[in-house]
Amino acid sequence: MRQAGLDFEGKANSPESNREQRQSAACTPCLDDSGFAREDDATSEYWDNFGIVEESLPGLSLETSVTTQPEEPIITGRRVVSLAHFVNAVRSLDDHSCPKLTGRFALVKARRVGLWSELTFTCSECQEIRKLTTDPVTEPTSLTDKANVGVNDAAVWAFMSIGSGHSQFEEAMAVMEIPAMSKGAFLRREESLGKCWKTVLSDQMIKAGKEEKKLAEEAGAFCEDGITPYITVIVDGGWSHRSHGHRYSANSGVAVIIGERTKKLLYLGVRNKLCSTCEHYSRTGKGKKDHVCYNNWNQSSGAMESDIIVEGFQRSVEMHGVEYRTFIGDGDSSVLHQILTKVEYGRFVKKRECANHVVKCYTTRLYGIAKETKGSSAFLSGPRIKRLKNGARKAIKHYANILRDVQGTAQKQRAQKADLTPSLRVT
Repeated sequence: MRQAGLDFEGKANSPESNREQRQSAACTPCLDDSGFAREDDATSEYWDNFGIVEESLPGLSLETSVTTQPEEPIITGRRVVSLAHFVNAVRSLDDHSCPKLTGRFALVKARRVGLWSELTFTCSECQEIRKLTTDPVTEPTSLTDKANVGVNDAAVWAFMSIGSGHSQFEEAMAVMEIPAMSKGAFLRREESLGKCWKTVLSDQMIKAGKEEKKLAEEAGAFCEDGITPYITVIVDGGWSHRSHGHRYSANSGVAVIIGERTKKLLYLGVRNKLCSTCEHYSRTGKGKKDHVCYNNWNQSSGAMESDIIVEGFQRSVEMHGVEYRTFIGDGDSSVLHQILTKVEYGRFVKKRECANHVVKCYTTRLYGIAKETKGSSAFLSGPRIKRLKNGARKAIKHYANILRDVQGTAQKQRAQKADLTPSLRVT
């Protein structure tokens, strides 16, 4: 045992020196290899030299600075929220019977599925779990009812409607800081929407055909057999075509047949010379996988329109139970020729020129005469040609009104005749 008043080397110290040593020993902690404070045998022996019981010393606390990483936020960015649904869902958190009045719901987890999210809340006291969603429709639906279309399907629907795909969708969402769905999820919804659109389109065309058939029967427009009604239709088609600078014709074309009375779609067809999926496998040299191939045409782009319209005429009786005896179209004579040769009732079909195309061709011819004939600019000036064009359009409209009145009168006469026939038989 060492004597008081001596340091650890056995040298005499003054009272002031002893006081400084006690303070230094009390304020300097001893650390082990792991960095934590430990009890030092020499320090304990030092206090014993002064007759001081170590338990009687006041408790000493060490101030240590611990660097902690900030917690990651549960939710980042923005979300697309169905406001009325989400407000009602948040209000439902108030309906909570917690044994302790201090219990509060806290957000503990967020799960994202495309554009909608599922938020998990837990009570701080009773640990009850509640889950809320940002959209009322959280599962794939049949997509036949607009009210049951979720935000993911609606987003894909919107970008398909404007001719865009996943790349444009992802870019738009990134600008708005909204997490986007993956490409695979987008393509799956795109495929399901395409099937839905096709089904709805087919149903609507059948419905429009029934309306046209009913109106034709009421007008007494029947074919030679006296059973099958006939109607007038409007046809048109097109494909992208450029001839300025370099010649270009698109690989896809479309054509439609519309009922003249209802102005509703009766038939739609598409022709494609390429399939992007087949092109991808051909370019990469990989084996083709099962997919929906859209390549259904191997002829010229200009022949797409007439082929689709002829197909629609061939299926008129099968789809709608009517014949298209008259069609209104542009100046393309190839369509009529194809109908006459390929449609079963083609010999009865007649063509009426579209008023817009008639006026357009009429104006083009006038400008051509003014350009090619010497001295014609005096009586075929630009303002005069415009007046002639307006006059031609009004003449066509006037004739159409007269024809409509005549047809209406004939229909009334047939109706009156039908009403009088039973009474004449009775008498």
